[in-house]
Parts: sequence; C-alpha cells; structure tokens
Amino acid sequence: MLLFPSSSSLARSVGFGALCVCAFAFPVACKRQVEERRTVHAPASVGVLDAKAADDLRGFAYEFAEDVSSKNFAGIAEKFDYSRLLDRAFDGVTMEVNALADFREGALKGMGGAEGGVLRAAVGQSYQFLRVVEADGESQLLFRFISADGKLDYQRFRLVRTEDGTVRLYDFFGFIGGEYASESLRRMAWPVVMQSGGTVEDAGGESDAAEVAGLTALGGQMGNQEFEAALATLRALPVEVRAQRFLRSSEVQVLGAIPARRAEYRAALERLAEDFSSDPTIALTLVNGASSNGDFEGMRSQLERLANAVGSDAYHDVMAAASYAGEKDFARALTLAGRAVASEPDLREAWLFIVKTGLEAREFGAVASALVRLKDEFGYGFRRDQFEGIPDYQDFVGSNEGKAFLGMLEG
Repeated sequence: MLLFPSSSSLARSVGFGALCVCAFAFPVACKRQVEERRTVHAPASVGVLDAKAADDLRGFAYEFAEDVSSKNFAGIAEKFDYSRLLDRAFDGVTMEVNALADFREGALKGMGGAEGGVLRAAVGQSYQFLRVVEADGESQLLFRFISADGKLDYQRFRLVRTEDGTVRLYDFFGFIGGEYASESLRRMAWPVVMQSGGTVEDAGGESDAAEVAGLTALGGQMGNQEFEAALATLRALPVEVRAQRFLRSSEVQVLGAIPARRAEYRAALERLAEDFSSDPTIALTLVNGASSNGDFEGMRSQLERLANAVGSDAYHDVMAAASYAGEKDFARALTLAGRAVASEPDLREAWLFIVKTGLEAREFGAVASALVRLKDEFGYGFRRDQFEGIPDYQDFVGSNEGKAFLGMLEG
C-alpha cells in the first residue's frame, strides 16, 4: 500500500466537511428575586480597514495560524475572545443580571472545556492565513484549514479592538457549514437562555429544545460516521429547519458518504447549487461534489468560482491538478502541483500529491524530489524497508532516481 493517503486521488477526496454545530453544556441558572435586567450587545464592527491597517494585521494573523497548527493553546486563548463571541451570539437578549452572569460563566467554561475550544477541529491541522478580506461590511481575516485526511474548509474571522487597542478575534464563518460560530452557539443554547429567563424582542425564529436535541444527535452521528442514522435524524427535523443552509450542506455531506445513495446525493447537490446560487461560499461544497462525481471539468469551473470568494490559493492548483490527474493528463497535473509548491513551499499536501501522481506518471525524478522535501522539511522518518516490496513503489525503487533516494535512508 502507499505510504500516503491514497483515497483514489485528491480529485475524489477534497473534503467531507464537519457539521457546523457545537454542543455546549450550559447549566441552567438559578432564578433569583432580582428585577434588574441587562441587554447583551454585539461588539462594534471594526468596519472596513484601510490598506495600512489591514497590512498591520498580517503578523498577528500568521502568529494565530501557527498557534492553531502547532497546538499552542495559550496563544489561541490570548488571541481569541470567547466573551465577545458570547456577546455576538446573544445580541439583543435581555436577562436578569445575576442569571446572565451565571449563564456566561457556564457558557465560557463549556466552550473552553476542550483544548482549542470552538477551534478544536482545526487544532494541529494544516492552518494557513491567506489575507484580509471584506465580508459583511467589515474587514475579516481569512484562513485555510486542511484536515489530516485532506478535507478543505475556510474560516473567516471577525475582529475587535479592545479598550487598550489590542486586536482580538471573536467569531468565525465556516464555508462548509455556511454560518458563523455565533449563529451555531445561539441556536444550541437558546432553550437554556429561555429557562434562565432570557427574552428577545422577536424570538419567532429561535430554536426550541426538540430541535436542539435533534441537531445534537445529528452532530454526534456524523462525528461517529453513522451516516444512515444521521440522515434519518436530519429528515425528521421540521421542514423549515432543514431548509437552512448549514443543514442543506450537511445533507449533501451525509448522502455523499453513503455509496448506495449516489442518485440522491447528486440531486441534493443540484438543489443546493440552485437554491444558493447567490452565495459564493457554496462553491467549496460544489467543488467537492463535482470531484466526487468524477466531473473534472465541473470541478475546475467551481474552483474558479471559489477563487472569486477567497482570492488566490495555492491549494486550488492542487485540486485542479487532481482533476487533470483524474483525466490521466499527468503532465498538466504535475505542472500545476509544481506551481503550487513554488508559491507555497510549505504546502505539504502538494508534495504528497506530487509523490502519488509522479508514481502514476513514472516521473521518478519528481517523486524523489518530493520525498526528499517531505523528509527534510516535514520530518517524515523514511526507511528503506518502507519502500522495498511495496507494489506501488516497485518501479520507482528500481529506477536511478529511486536508488539514489534509498541510498540516503537507513533501515
């Protein structure tokens, strides 16, 4: 077997997104006979920053990306403000002061209970700052997130300046889920807010306890890869709930993971594309769908649309390269992968792709160069016996390039 993930090629495995629902344990606050009430207000927007102010944020953003990818939990906690995330999530909610204090204490403890908190899915993975972008009328920081199994997502962070002028992050939008963390948080915690005496001017669209229970079950089933059970749970939710973008995306993810439901998966993708045609972030889900269906031309078309939403990204070259590899156009695939590593030398996934595709194309020089890079720069502890006797590497091992590479290794 291959030393690297070999799930039929990146053209068919660019992502299975996680459900954008976070389950937090909020204790119900004890009611007290205090009439003073307070209304929660979201942090003030930073607005659209000028070029200099945006450029000044780059160092901060690169540090945050390194904190996430290297599991620097202290650095994450220093830069991400949970208190302001709560303010954004419960904007407009009015609650008795002491009950609100109890609620906030429980919420902060619940969100930060796991290392990395609401960012725990990204911690330790490939996490890269791309650029400052304008979204929802303000400047935000855009990051690329690639999980260990090649699943791609983008996270776009809101910014706030504290009273002492310090910049902090406090909320983020995930492209696969299609909503902000604050929206997920509000939905999941609203029943507790009500039990704690919280009110809002218009609560008509808020989630009830039964809906939250269903969403919690759905998240657990998806996490455990119980896809048929997840599909049943999802379809048992009220129609108006299932119509929301994050659940429509979840339905696509679940159907795509069940081979026997390919026709339903394709139909769900088509409906998603039609119903959310004005949302550019949906292009990420459609790229994944096109690749899964072997529609390589459609994949490249959606990549162009995705580029309009996020700007240039070297990983788009890797995905486009995967589409050409799927068509057996290995020369073009390796050219694009080479362009990706030229613009982003630390993009490990591109080097892994070069190894896999180079083996198929019998471009053993490219394979050897990529393996050296993985060994020297990414810490892969290769040994000779890992390659010898493996069918996929047989011709490489017998080549001049392969012999030279093996000569560098021990074991």
